[in-house]
Amino acid sequence: LEAVTNRTSGKTDSPLVELYANTSSSTFLAEAFKNLKSDANPQRKRWTKEACSTAHRAVTSACRSLLGNINDNATWKSGGPRNICQYGCCISWSANATFQLQNLSSAGNYCVNACASSTVSCEIYGVTLQGTVVDQCLSNRANGCT
Repeated sequence: LEAVTNRTSGKTDSPLVELYANTSSSTFLAEAFKNLKSDANPQRKRWTKEACSTAHRAVTSACRSLLGNINDNATWKSGGPRNICQYGCCISWSANATFQLQNLSSAGNYCVNACASSTVSCEIYGVTLQGTVVDQCLSNRANGCT
């Protein structure tokens, strides 16, 4: 996000976002960039910050498996607990929201790719889950992450 955001205005550089979306070697990164493309899209992700951490790291392959299981999962989630865990990898979020599980996949995939290593711990701020803005974590913990 920082690479395509104008530091002065805080707005994304649409031509650069388009270039990154079309040339990313990872389909997950391409999807993340495509979600940034349209200012008119109310479901657009407006991530303000991403932080990879060395604390509470989960095995990346376990997180990829978890993300693969929710990527096309249209099951609705509401209330607590505010996490989904599998094989020692957890996605957690900061506030109660009602959304489809697949809505967690873009930020989660972004974390896996942004923190590229055999383990991952990452927090994304400003993720929109069906209209509710939350901070989303990917780590080995069911609450909090970095």
